[in-house]
Amino acid sequence: MTYAALLSLAILRDPFTKLDKPGVLEYVRSSQRDDGSFRLHPSSEEYDLRMTYCAFAICALLDDWTPIRLPSALAFIQSCRSYEGGYGQESKNEAH
Repeated sequence: MTYAALLSLAILRDPFTKLDKPGVLEYVRSSQRDDGSFRLHPSSEEYDLRMTYCAFAICALLDDWTPIRLPSALAFIQSCRSYEGGYGQESKNEAH
């Protein structure tokens, strides 16, 4: 929901001046798992490539990539690539 809220504000051309940017970035940081993927929220066990996309989109919208451990996140994304070149939701899943 954080991604959708920020995207809605961006569409409305909100300058994010009232946004708790450090809080949002900490939320992103605390959602990253050791394998580089991202959880739905920090205490969730649900994770997959969709959440990783949302974390990347949040950082792009806020123009701050510091909360993401990029090498491990990129390794997770690469691990989701299937033999035919598509991407599954998790490592070794079929592409959709």
